[in-house]
Amino acid sequence: MENEMRGTLFEDDIENFKTVLEHQKEYIISDAPIRNTNPMFRHKEDILGVIVHLEDTRKKKTSTGYEFDVRDIVVVDASVQRMADALVISVYGELATKECAKLASWCESFLVVSFRHLKAATHGGFSLVSSMSTIIDPDPAGPEVSALKAWVIENEDRLADHVAHQLQSREASISNVLTSVEDLKKKTPLTTTAHERHWLKITIPTARKEDIIAYVGCSVCGNHCDNVEATKFYCDKCNDTCTTEKRVSITFYAADDIATIRLTAYGKQCEKLLGLKEAELIEKKISGWDGFDKLAAALKGKPVKVEVGPTSAIKRVGYLKWVIKTVVPEEPVNAKSVGTKEVMDAKSVATKEVMTAKHSCSKRSQECQISCSKKSHECQEPRLLVRTRYIEQE
Repeated sequence: MENEMRGTLFEDDIENFKTVLEHQKEYIISDAPIRNTNPMFRHKEDILGVIVHLEDTRKKKTSTGYEFDVRDIVVVDASVQRMADALVISVYGELATKECAKLASWCESFLVVSFRHLKAATHGGFSLVSSMSTIIDPDPAGPEVSALKAWVIENEDRLADHVAHQLQSREASISNVLTSVEDLKKKTPLTTTAHERHWLKITIPTARKEDIIAYVGCSVCGNHCDNVEATKFYCDKCNDTCTTEKRVSITFYAADDIATIRLTAYGKQCEKLLGLKEAELIEKKISGWDGFDKLAAALKGKPVKVEVGPTSAIKRVGYLKWVIKTVVPEEPVNAKSVGTKEVMDAKSVATKEVMTAKHSCSKRSQECQISCSKKSHECQEPRLLVRTRYIEQE
């Protein structure tokens, strides 16, 4: 923006000036040093978009144990052609709590919002994250805003599809509804979002030692370290003294009753899947792993429930690979024997989720843009998507 200069307060000055500076008041600043901004912090993104998903605030921790709030906001505009291409903006701290509270009306009507001074991030494919200077404006003005609002009015059905897609893909992990391997294999890079999750119930029919990777390596580049006891070593790839890190993973064919699919588990999820700690896995790989057949037999016969999601390559290069995000061991079935049959103590209960819309429509449901449980219905423009659940008792 022209005729504007940004100042930054550091350390004790933040508290000292907290009660002095007020928003939109004019001040004369004297004796303030002026320096060029470090190039790595100079480039910031300004975004104008329509919110199609605002997730609940969640807690995260840094490596030092500091806990902070974070929230994902998903926005689109006229340039977004595919469901999977919606832009994810991650906001932190008070932006995730106080500022996002101003966006609560996003689920009542399509809300046009501006985000200023965002930083690019690539850890989950391309996305944007908030910075110390990020500003969220829920009521922006200007010709670009007017043009986007006009586009919203003409494309409410398209935006409703975006909202439904985000709800369905992001909340699958909350519902715990199982997906079949066959249905998961039908997913393509064009229909898969970076944040969607699916639950599978699987076994590992053909576990092999060579599919397990376990070693001590560089925490930056993954280069192998020959001394498994070392905490630091000179890394040839980084050309520096680096910290070591235990790295374990397994890539395998997972199977349910119908189909198989290739999955990978890393780190803690690999530990849970194999029932061994990282140090044990590394030791067994080095020693040749006598008795691996017993573990393979257990993996073949014991079902596990896993939550899977795509890697960040889905957004970076459009490559779809499924990895395990959560492992839940299968609980033993509580059954009692009656003659030659085993009868379940409780009746089977199936949970089903339906995406509906608070709308009516003169078209048949097959032609309607919104998924609807009714075969024929009367109706107007879709405004609000509602997620409902019901139980079918067999």
